Amino acid sequence: MNRPLLVSDLDNTLIHSQKHRRPGDVCVEYRKGKEQGFTSPRALDLLREVIRTGRLVPVTTRSVEQYLRILWPDGVAPEYAVTTNGALLLWRGEIHPEWLGESQRAIAPYRAELERTLALATEQNRFVRCRMVDEMYVFAYCGPELDIREAAASFAGKTALTVIPSGRKLYFLPPSVSKGTALPRLKALLKADRVMSAGDSRIDLPMLALSERALVPPGGLAEELPAGVAEVAGEGEPFAEFVLRTALGWLGGEG
Repeated sequence: MNRPLLVSDLDNTLIHSQKHRRPGDVCVEYRKGKEQGFTSPRALDLLREVIRTGRLVPVTTRSVEQYLRILWPDGVAPEYAVTTNGALLLWRGEIHPEWLGESQRAIAPYRAELERTLALATEQNRFVRCRMVDEMYVFAYCGPELDIREAAASFAGKTALTVIPSGRKLYFLPPSVSKGTALPRLKALLKADRVMSAGDSRIDLPMLALSERALVPPGGLAEELPAGVAEVAGEGEPFAEFVLRTALGWLGGEG
């Protein structure tokens, strides 16, 4: 059997925000009519080829609604996508009911804790917004005046959820569901025998650590992975282009 699979984070991995936009970048996402997400023309060409292999599964913390905003090349989206930090699987844009049921059972012991943590974060009145994402995890957005790591540390001992800062965002995640727990489920569903993964943040670590090859940007992320797993992008190449170029060769394509 030779069924490789590429699982990849989206934001700051395959696409990037207005903040990191470069001249010539192509818009691949709109929000309320405004340009939101971008990628380079080269990355878009590579993405088109990777999608054609049928072996790409995006794995993202985005909600279903946020994921569905993405404009895939030629209007052809990957057949499968995992959203909501591993909790939901989309098949041709629709929620997979068996996957949903399994995730709901895994999160059930943390349901009350999710509600309590959302209330706790909201009551602090120092976040721009707090919300429950697809009923699966809690999210808080911090303004520029707030130290994100100090904000994360302030929840130590106050919640049973895993608290991870990322950019201006705080994620409160049930330990029973993650990008890492999604990986063996995906391998079984798609009958994959080996996995390459790509990601840029600590939320991706559980997924990256379980892969045969893990593509990461320059920085300290590689040091948190098992020896011999990480492949680090070069300083001069955009991360999305590195990921897609490397993956295309690994999946049996060209480039």
